[in-house]
Amino acid sequence: MNLFEKMAYELLREDSPSTRLMGLNDIQKIELQSIKKHLEDYFTKMNFWKREKTGKIKKNSGKGEDYRININNIVFDVPQAISTAVKTAFPGTRAFLISPGYPGAKSGTFPTVKIVSQSGSEIYIVLSGSGRKTISKQFTPQGFKVEGELYQYKDLYKNLMTKIKAAGWSDDIRNYLLFLLDSVIHGSITKTSNSITINKKDYDDSDILHVDRTGIQSDFGEILSAIAIARSEQDSIFFPKSATEPLIDFEIGNVRYSAKSLKGAGTTLTSMAKYYDYVRDEMDIPEKERAFLLKVFDAIKGNIGVEQTYLVMTKLVDKPAWNATLELLGVDDLIIDDSKTALKIIKEKLDGYLNDKTLNEKLKKFYTTIGKTPTTSIDKYELTNRLRHGYVVSPLASLIAKVLNENKFHILDNMKELINQLDNVKQVNFYNQYDKFIFKITNLDKNVNIEFVSGVSVDDPNKQHLKFKIT
Repeated sequence: MNLFEKMAYELLREDSPSTRLMGLNDIQKIELQSIKKHLEDYFTKMNFWKREKTGKIKKNSGKGEDYRININNIVFDVPQAISTAVKTAFPGTRAFLISPGYPGAKSGTFPTVKIVSQSGSEIYIVLSGSGRKTISKQFTPQGFKVEGELYQYKDLYKNLMTKIKAAGWSDDIRNYLLFLLDSVIHGSITKTSNSITINKKDYDDSDILHVDRTGIQSDFGEILSAIAIARSEQDSIFFPKSATEPLIDFEIGNVRYSAKSLKGAGTTLTSMAKYYDYVRDEMDIPEKERAFLLKVFDAIKGNIGVEQTYLVMTKLVDKPAWNATLELLGVDDLIIDDSKTALKIIKEKLDGYLNDKTLNEKLKKFYTTIGKTPTTSIDKYELTNRLRHGYVVSPLASLIAKVLNENKFHILDNMKELINQLDNVKQVNFYNQYDKFIFKITNLDKNVNIEFVSGVSVDDPNKQHLKFKIT
């Protein structure tokens, strides 16, 4: 490598196939090309390639990996199969599985297989897709049937250890759960005013799929959070069967907690609708703000489906966007009720635009007017997709969150006041890092920060109601 190449190599911060290639000698480059050719033939044989709508193979996402393959619905051990395929053809080659977000990983979402040739050249393969071994809500307090009873944290630990050892899960899942549980009980603990840190021993969890790890973090994290706080406070644990207040996941002594994995996916606004009567009759706010907040609660409480709730909310919070929606559909108004006629009208209109080849033009004008453009390309619109109204609903949902986050009618301030009505409640955010657990604790009062999020995609417009995050 000459001086110019070395300088360029140092300046390029992103570790990518091209920058890695610059650091190789001619022998390594030839070896690398041979291994890549073997891998590409193998991926073709196994039908691992991700493909664009045109059918063209998409080898990577341009984010640092050499390849990004699709392992959805694959039931065998893909990392081991790749390792065997390469090592058989190229003796001396090594393969490592790197968990998402760990040093060397090329994705924060999916695991990475790192291949190192005998001469030291490297190839990175991101395994997108699932192949999960667990199911949702399997590791919650309800899944372990520990709700509705008061526990000392050491007794809960013994109860769970017994149940996990007796469960019929795969060895890797069982051992991982036992490791997490043992770590939260026996790891060295440090406490500050707003966090708890518990150190973990080194553990090879590379055989746990990301999708399983995420589910375990979210569900089992609730239990781990309760044990960590109870251990720190030397107090009892109680998981309610059905929370009498919104946001409550468990109680430690007389303090109630809302548990979130990482920064949390947010809480549906419907959970706060129980304060409707308080807003109407007691809350000390100007009448315009009261009327607006009650209309928001009326919208989310209506039995009209998630997508239509966003249509009602658009009409409520952003009149220009609502008028743009009516203009797109060529109607003076929309009937929004449990018949879901409004969604049928949206699909029929968009289908018509597709047939006369004006769909791109019409939707782009609509997106420009409302100031929100979904990430899903209009070119992917299909008549067979029953959720194709998402091309209208999804950007509207994002717009609603944006408008509310601008504190329209002081809704952020008033939501903080509603949060303040929760008596003696805290939020704990659980982070499962490779060498430690971190539990960040926030008092839920009117000093919190609130952010609205829609979480609605073009492909899943009916997935979830408007949510808010507490930070």
